[in-house]
Amino acid sequence: MTPNSIPVTAPTETVRMVRQGRPGVHRARPEPAGSEVEGGPGRHVAPGQSAAEPSFEVALTRMLEQAPDVPVMSDRPLVIKQRIARDRESLRRLRRTLPDLTDRQQRFETESAMRDLTQQIQAGRHSLDLLVQAGRARRWGPSDFEPGDQACFLSAWCEVLDVGPVGLTVRLRRPHGGSWSVPAEYTKVTGRRRNGVEDVDAA
Repeated sequence: MTPNSIPVTAPTETVRMVRQGRPGVHRARPEPAGSEVEGGPGRHVAPGQSAAEPSFEVALTRMLEQAPDVPVMSDRPLVIKQRIARDRESLRRLRRTLPDLTDRQQRFETESAMRDLTQQIQAGRHSLDLLVQAGRARRWGPSDFEPGDQACFLSAWCEVLDVGPVGLTVRLRRPHGGSWSVPAEYTKVTGRRRNGVEDVDAA
């Protein structure tokens, strides 16, 4: 079988997860290396960070997984923002795959999963709108930060080094000395500290 004759298949794990539903988690999950970020091509990589380095999210997620579990509110802003970001990435993957699918059943299942994801994203945005209107959440963006601020990224406070259109570059200080420059998408930011004033999403 030549490379051109290999049938294209949908990301079956993504389709399965959408069809079966996901646990009501929601710890932040690291994104695959090289995944696209909406609003800019390729991955948002901090200056000086190579693609081979383990991501900050991987390290932080491992640290959080070692901490005792705590109850998570279903309307917690970070949970909703993370769910929207994850569902948007899943929808992008399915959209890229759909035109090349030849199996009718796979096309049907993929289209069904895409509709479910679209509805979930809309519901998440509506929930976030309600929190924003109630003053419990904020849609963070480039106009909210400047170098020298601190940003709450995945529940950790980090110094802002650079402000970009898609996300920040922040410095994570290691427990035993040294630091690490990492990318932080706005969808995963839930607070800012500036001049001693703290502005955070409600937990």
